Amino acid sequence: MRTSVALFMCSALVGSVATASTAIAQAPSTPANITVGAPIYDAKGGDVGTVDSIVGDNVVVSTGSQKVTLSKAAFAQWPKGLTIAMTRDELNAAADQAKAQNAQALTDALAAGTDVHGSGGAKVGVIKSVEGDQVLVTTPKGDVSIPKNSFAMGASGLSIGLSAEQFEAAVAQATKPAA
Repeated sequence: MRTSVALFMCSALVGSVATASTAIAQAPSTPANITVGAPIYDAKGGDVGTVDSIVGDNVVVSTGSQKVTLSKAAFAQWPKGLTIAMTRDELNAAADQAKAQNAQALTDALAAGTDVHGSGGAKVGVIKSVEGDQVLVTTPKGDVSIPKNSFAMGASGLSIGLSAEQFEAAVAQATKPAA
């Protein structure tokens, strides 16, 4: 199952794979023909997984136990098929490490004074306090309590899975006086 954490670990894994891609770059290859469902192999021909989906310049790889996002640049086309410079175990380990780093960054960010951003990057509020599983966020429309599991680390920092407009509408609805 792909979690929100997986959505935000792309940059960490792309860096890991870029470093490990030296072996691929030195091997004869043609431009990778990446298609959904295509099998993926390591540099020695071992099974890594399959292409689960393609989103822009990124490829979601299913290893069987995880879904990992890699840059298209991490792939080469060898006679056997798509190849990356990491084994299945190395890719799973890199994904585990990225998830752990993301989880720690999220824990560190859930603190009073941290800006909260919508899914598009716009600032929607500031954390006022954190109590148990709830985060009190101050917004221009008032304070709103949000469950901790609603947050993730994004390109802009601490993010909530709603656009600024969706978040504002939800806050307006939540802070509307009872009739």
